[in-house]
Amino acid sequence: MAFDTRTHGSVGAERMRIDTDGNVGIGTTGPNQKLVVGDDMGVITGENAIVVGSANGGTLLLGTSATAWSLINYNNANSSLDLGVRGAQQIMSLKSGNVGIGTTGPQGLLHLYKNGGDADYVIGTNTSGDARIILDTDNGIADGTNYWFMKNDRTSQDLRFWYGGNNLVTFQDGGNVGIGTTEPSELLHIESSSANQPVLRVENTNADANPPRLDLVKDSASPAAGDELGRIYFIGDDSIGTEHAFAGILGISNVVTDGSEEGHLAFLTRNGATFGEGMRITSSGNVGIGTTGPNHKLHVAWTSGSQGAAYFSTNDWNNTNTGSMFRIRHGAASGDTYSELQAFSVGGTAANSLVLQPDGGNVGIGTTNPSQSLETAGSIQVTGGGCIYYGATSQGSLCRNDSTAELTLATQNNAAADLIFSLGNSGAHFEFNNGNVGIGTTGPDRVTEINSATGINLRLTYNDSNGSATNYADLLTTSAGLLQIIPSGNAMEIGGGTTATEMRFMEPSASGTNYSAFKAIAQAASITYSLPPAVGGAGTQLTDVAGDGVLTWAAAGSLRSMKNIVGTITDPNEALTQILSTPIYQFHYKPKMGTGDSATMYVGVMADEAPWAMHYGGNIINPVNTLGYMVLGLQATNKKIDELDLKIDGVEERVVTLEANAIGAGQVSDSLSTALFDAIMLKSFVKFWYCSLSGVVAAGLNSLDS
Repeated sequence: MAFDTRTHGSVGAERMRIDTDGNVGIGTTGPNQKLVVGDDMGVITGENAIVVGSANGGTLLLGTSATAWSLINYNNANSSLDLGVRGAQQIMSLKSGNVGIGTTGPQGLLHLYKNGGDADYVIGTNTSGDARIILDTDNGIADGTNYWFMKNDRTSQDLRFWYGGNNLVTFQDGGNVGIGTTEPSELLHIESSSANQPVLRVENTNADANPPRLDLVKDSASPAAGDELGRIYFIGDDSIGTEHAFAGILGISNVVTDGSEEGHLAFLTRNGATFGEGMRITSSGNVGIGTTGPNHKLHVAWTSGSQGAAYFSTNDWNNTNTGSMFRIRHGAASGDTYSELQAFSVGGTAANSLVLQPDGGNVGIGTTNPSQSLETAGSIQVTGGGCIYYGATSQGSLCRNDSTAELTLATQNNAAADLIFSLGNSGAHFEFNNGNVGIGTTGPDRVTEINSATGINLRLTYNDSNGSATNYADLLTTSAGLLQIIPSGNAMEIGGGTTATEMRFMEPSASGTNYSAFKAIAQAASITYSLPPAVGGAGTQLTDVAGDGVLTWAAAGSLRSMKNIVGTITDPNEALTQILSTPIYQFHYKPKMGTGDSATMYVGVMADEAPWAMHYGGNIINPVNTLGYMVLGLQATNKKIDELDLKIDGVEERVVTLEANAIGAGQVSDSLSTALFDAIMLKSFVKFWYCSLSGVVAAGLNSLDS
């Protein structure tokens, strides 16, 4: 059955047909489906489907006018279903299970694209819920814990990412991002309650040598030296839960001139209420601890009021009784002070050894090129007593004892080794040369040799600490080879030991080994021998003029002008009586007494029994008194001889008279002749004895005068 229509005056045209199969065709005379509309629309038999289009596809337009419509289009060439408005403008495309919005070739299940302008994707709710996107791998059923979802929290307006029921990432409406926290306090806030978490890892897997990096950028329109370019803080809570920055790292610009840029790196620490810089690394590579301007590779400055110290300790150090430690510090907190190195052991309770260059090498003090194990360009001072050892302590040492102010030098017994002390360009030396000691000479040829071209060779001083001694004795050798001893006290003492001391003068070595000696034995009192000022003349003798034990060479005091005469002796018999009443002994001197000769037999008087012949308190023979008493004795004897001579003369006259009378009477006898002869002989003997005694006295006087 066909249905035609026509206009007025025209031939009718078929518009719809129902064929024998019941198919209805509109715009076609051969419908092959229940409903076929031309070539573009139809109903598929048995599929409950309506077909719109042809072999190339079809389009379903929905609208009320030619300018206000939407379309659903199937593109057979692309096998895609497209939705659009106003004909050619596509909104969404479905292709191979993918959905494309703004694109006809979606590359994923959902592909959004806008050609030009902003591409917005909006998910919204009403006033009672959050806007969410759920991502699930568990068959698309978001009812377990293994799924992600993103939501816009209605209450806080935060954008949050969840997984397994945990809020992992939060973007606040103020721009802060929190990972592990829903309340980020900074632009990026990462938080974890697990041990050793969170960890921020920046990794580069490239095979080249370039590392990953973390940039902290200060982009200033007016950069200047001293700008802080970036900080890293280490923050924790105190005992009441208040947050503090306990440490930090700070980057600082130093020079911002183009082509000459410099920067510093500062390390910050907290000390009580003060949070500040503790260490700095400058652009030149200098490290400063306690200073912001280090001028050396390592510069350590102490805080006010502190000596400061750097410690290096063993891993078992406990500051009590275990471990060793090395300390470097100043002697004072400020001012011109010294610096010290100190090693400790036993936890700091005992001093320890400090070893330099244990593996070899030299140590220089005041020199940059030491050629020996220890070389110093200046002096070495040892205080507090101590020693400098060579090898083992028995191989040589130089020691000082502060308590006795002694400097002791000990060397190993090695005849081939010389030990030399030199005083520089002055030529003075102190040497051990093949066993000899030389001072002022490099080649001593005696056990000890002291050489000096001018001046004093040796000075011995008493209580001299600074070279200003007033009590000393100088020894020197003259150009003529003479030895001079010059004591400031104008005296020289020899001896004083437990035995008698003597000073010997040796005869020439070619003559033998005999000597002349002066020997001091036990003395009852001190005696001084003064040498004559010039060659002595006749009558010069060694005598004690003042009676004080000082013997001087002077002329014998025999002249009347040298004496104060108090009177004369009128009775010489008194002197003769004292002489005749004085006992005479034979004796030996006791050892170390008198003459010192205890072997010779002496004949003489005792001083305490002959005070008339003594002086010096009655101990020493007085030659003047002895001579005076001898003269008085001779005078008394001479007087007695004269008296005897008169008596003999009287007897002689009587004998002569008697003899004459007897001859006259013829009565001369032998006895009378004998008596006369005896009287004459006695007179002759007495005169001879007196003359002899006078000669002896005269000789004694001559010897005393000489």
